[in-house]
Amino acid sequence: MAMFGLDDIYFLRNIKQRRKEEKNNVIDIITNIKGNVDEAWFIYLPASVYDLKYLREKSIPKNHPFVMYRVPMDVISLNFDITDKIFNRILDHSIEMINKYNIKTINTLGQSLGNCLSLKLANDYNSKKVVSIVPGGDLSDMVGGSLYIEKLFGKNKYDVITAKNKLKRFDQTKNLENLPDDITVYISYFDKIMPYIGGKNLVEKMKKNNKKPKVITSYLKGHVLTIFFINPY
Repeated sequence: MAMFGLDDIYFLRNIKQRRKEEKNNVIDIITNIKGNVDEAWFIYLPASVYDLKYLREKSIPKNHPFVMYRVPMDVISLNFDITDKIFNRILDHSIEMINKYNIKTINTLGQSLGNCLSLKLANDYNSKKVVSIVPGGDLSDMVGGSLYIEKLFGKNKYDVITAKNKLKRFDQTKNLENLPDDITVYISYFDKIMPYIGGKNLVEKMKKNNKKPKVITSYLKGHVLTIFFINPY
């Protein structure tokens, strides 16, 4: 199916109106963990993915303990204190789960902006496997060519320098040193939401940190259909 990013353009139509109608500040959590476990998956999905039952359900690992988070779209904001607050609330809950259930080993899956959380947790804790789907990488790369940001806020309205300072704890490119050997990264050449250059540069920085990620690149689909057709497990 040759789309060349047309899927992203279609998805972004009337994005401002859709943002008004979405539950933009709601963090949802699903887990099957009820007692101590040695190993568990931590999964971070943007609300636009989580809210679609098909995508949510196929992101659940079969027969494995897991915690899944709905990352609300308010995280994409010109008020970086809001972004930081949401990220920290979710991260704090993940750490609480690790401590409460004596989880010794974690695996993480991040989709789109969820990679800010998945890479942070994987870098800080004993991680075994990381799956990164259409990551954004450095904020400059993530925002610079993003049609999503342009449609939502207009050109040159997102202050990247301030954002980098406020959100440096969750900078994907700064949370690579302690990642495990088992890393899979999915990127899209025609991604108009999280531009390809961000994912490509993130992979290069992983390699500079002596990682050898398995990289799967789509040369047909954009951001949306790359997520839609991936079987992450």
